[in-house]
Amino acid sequence: MIDLMAETIRQFNMIEEGDHVVAGISGGADSVCLLLNLVEYQKKVAFDLEVVHVNHLIREDASHDASFVKGLCDKYDIPFYLHEIDVEALAKEKHISTEEAGRIARYEAYREHKPTKIAVGHHSSDVAETVLLNMCRGTGIHGMVGVPAVSGDVIRPLIRLTRKEIEEYLDDLGQEYCTDSTNLTTDYTRNKIRLEVMPYLEKNINSRAESHISDLAADVREAEEYLMTKVREAYDRIVTCVSENALEIAVPSLKNENIYIQKEVILEVFGSLHVGRKDIGRIHVESVLSLCDLQGEKSLDLPYGIRALKQYDKLTMRICKEADEKDNSGFEEIIELDDINAEWETATDSGLKVRISLADREEGSDIPSSECTKWLDYGKIECSPMLRTRRPGDYLTTDDQMHKKSLKDYFVDEKIPRSERDSILLLADGSHIMWVLGHRISSYYKIDEQTKRIMKIDISEL
Repeated sequence: MIDLMAETIRQFNMIEEGDHVVAGISGGADSVCLLLNLVEYQKKVAFDLEVVHVNHLIREDASHDASFVKGLCDKYDIPFYLHEIDVEALAKEKHISTEEAGRIARYEAYREHKPTKIAVGHHSSDVAETVLLNMCRGTGIHGMVGVPAVSGDVIRPLIRLTRKEIEEYLDDLGQEYCTDSTNLTTDYTRNKIRLEVMPYLEKNINSRAESHISDLAADVREAEEYLMTKVREAYDRIVTCVSENALEIAVPSLKNENIYIQKEVILEVFGSLHVGRKDIGRIHVESVLSLCDLQGEKSLDLPYGIRALKQYDKLTMRICKEADEKDNSGFEEIIELDDINAEWETATDSGLKVRISLADREEGSDIPSSECTKWLDYGKIECSPMLRTRRPGDYLTTDDQMHKKSLKDYFVDEKIPRSERDSILLLADGSHIMWVLGHRISSYYKIDEQTKRIMKIDISEL
């Protein structure tokens, strides 16, 4: 047993000299086997070992398990730490299952001790059960990999051993272990797989069903590692970070990929938005891909407060906050410039600072080409200039022949999303739009040889 575990540790580079290993020991057969073998492995490699036991406060006899594990640690002179966590209360608070709440509680407790490695007692029987459970839940290829030997700082030295082999090993040693009474009922989904489904498969389908399923998981894991390199390459080409809570997908580029890559890129986006893949199923991914095929502007609400918004050839996936960011909708201010060298300044709801001034035109001065700075011919303005959002009847002149185009048609031609149009600021002369801020100016107001006075506009972030 120790030789097989030692080989697994070396194969996956699980423990190195000087590591601080925290072992999660429940007192069950697998965790007791893990602890005994880690103690033996310390004779080969020098590393620090301590034990954390988490009492979920569910079973009345759970304190017996804690006492048992402490006694085992005292026997081998291993530091022991007990954490008591009300898992059922945690499950209600987070609106998750008791099983998931227990898992979260355990790993939070382990990490409080600042380990370089966390050792847990998962074995190949757990792998097979996980594969079957994930198949039934519809998790796709990712669920078929089961439980990896190493996942970040979490190591599973017993991953090549079955539950039966572990129990026989302890029986041969005469080593006692605890039996969690909740593991003997079918109240939990995983227990149903362990107690009913797997025995049926081994009795009626194939006596080595558990072993074959575990082997399949290893094969799928190798294939997935290769596929994920392709997915990440595609992700880097297709996805752009807009903000901490928003990612933008280039729809044409996404649709050019193989359908498997498309789905995985969408799943990676969920992961990048810090929600992971839990509760994200096939239906959500396919709904996002269907959204990509729709014309115009469409949106879709998804788990974890994510909204997918399709706008022309881009798809934005964003975590919506309870209070949406302010925009410029309804913004309207008259620009008051009394005389030469006068200045006017304002701040918008979206966090922009707009500064406008008047100046005489100087010979040889270069007209700025920046998107944030514009010069306009002040002498052509007929009404009191205004900084505002759009109104019915707004228009621009688009060329030197002074052809007019409605602002609505301009927005459509430029593929400006409908959801953004009401908040885009406009520098207006009545209904004639002088400048769509951040976009183009009206040809009519361009500086020419007859220009005498210039309106200078600068926009910047606050």
